[in-house]
Amino acid sequence: MPAPVPPLRRLGKGEWYNWLIDQAACTNFVIAAEVEGVFDVERFARCLDEGRRYHPILDTRIVARGRRAWLLPAPSDGPAIAVDVRDGETDEWRAVVETEIDRSFDNTAEPPVRATILRGSDGASVVLLTFAHAIADAKSAALFLLETLRSCVDAETARTERSIVPAMEANFPAAHRGMRGLWRRLRFAFALLGDALRYGVPKRIPPHTKRAGSPRSARVQQLRLGSDTSARLLQRCRAEKTTVNGAVMAAVIRAQKRAFAKHIGDSQALACAVNLRRHLSPPRDDADLGYHIATPIAGLRLSSHPDFWSLARAARERLTTAIDRGDPFQFWNMFLPPLLTPANRAGGQRLLRSISLAPQATFITNVGNLGDGQVNEGLRVGAMHFAIAPTPGVSSVNAVCSVAGVLTVNCIYDELELGPDRASAYVDALRDELESASVSAS
Repeated sequence: MPAPVPPLRRLGKGEWYNWLIDQAACTNFVIAAEVEGVFDVERFARCLDEGRRYHPILDTRIVARGRRAWLLPAPSDGPAIAVDVRDGETDEWRAVVETEIDRSFDNTAEPPVRATILRGSDGASVVLLTFAHAIADAKSAALFLLETLRSCVDAETARTERSIVPAMEANFPAAHRGMRGLWRRLRFAFALLGDALRYGVPKRIPPHTKRAGSPRSARVQQLRLGSDTSARLLQRCRAEKTTVNGAVMAAVIRAQKRAFAKHIGDSQALACAVNLRRHLSPPRDDADLGYHIATPIAGLRLSSHPDFWSLARAARERLTTAIDRGDPFQFWNMFLPPLLTPANRAGGQRLLRSISLAPQATFITNVGNLGDGQVNEGLRVGAMHFAIAPTPGVSSVNAVCSVAGVLTVNCIYDELELGPDRASAYVDALRDELESASVSAS
């Protein structure tokens, strides 16, 4: 019998969190690029598979040993990254996303990414990459997709050979490690208690009756602001001394109030994904494929901010305060130890149950502006968007992305909980809030 392959490293806390949940409920995410112009699909498949050389985390497997999970190098004779090419209508992307979100990877036997390409009859295409969430976050995955498209259409495109990044907690600032980190964990626990007393505990939207780990049916509804409306929104945000993310947070809260009025109280909590790369020591590049996300909670009272822009400024300020006091680092420092969550399906179900006990929060993940979308003279990305399935305690996921001046928000919800009619009412309200906010003050 051959000797076990030595591991590259143990999964970090964020990687472990996503991998463990994946044992009980799939945690894939999907990045989609709407491509204008013709490109060589076979060459794209080769460039995608070559990405394993430039981003070696794509050439790994995840294996449980004992109560831990480890990154191992993939066997040299392992399969290439799968590419499924379909000729037809590009508007089938939604069905692909909803299927891919719930189609788990075999972490021990296949690459942690796969592609689907929808080729339309008008020369446009939608390229979708599905990732195992344990090995990447949406920002780095989106940049990887753009890099792959550029290398596909331009053989001279330089690609940087990167290494497997260490677990993000290995690069936490010194103040959030060791004994100093222990003191900050205590302060963080008291800060959470103080926030709960100050902002209250949100009601669930809608009343959740399902048990953690029960069947899920993820669905996607999308809203998109055209380039003119997106530009006006950005200008208005600057005039109101906030950010587009602050405006999105305010719009989400107000849209929920409109769509689910009888379930919404005065207290609201936003769980906002934060990219930790620039906060690490040393900082990391956004293009380094890996999981570098934490999700601090920002509590708010609606009665304290009756108008849109007051709420937008307050939401941004609450998130900034949480980041400045180190909440994203303590989010992972206080994560359940492997002793309580073994590396198997039972451990994943245990983790899901613990998550479902937490107060409900509205989840927002925003990868920001990804540029003008120009790949080369003949190829352009007209829009990008992504989707992540909701976990227990989250009514919906609001996934935000901007490219080529187009702001897109995917609302991903569990159809067995929320239902399409209620989701449509929420998305319509969200669109109205953002479009109204883009109108200049009189």
